[in-house]
Amino acid sequence: MSDLPDKKKSIESNLIDIKKDKADKIKAESGAELARRALFRAT
Repeated sequence: MSDLPDKKKSIESNLIDIKKDKADKIKAESGAELARRALFRAT
């Protein structure tokens, strides 16, 4: 039974990592979109 809290902690940290990854992907995609729009305006 003593390993249950550790498992919960690892699951929570995994969820946080997934959220961070998603946020990074969204940031990267929006950054690419902004760059594309800037290029489009420049031409």
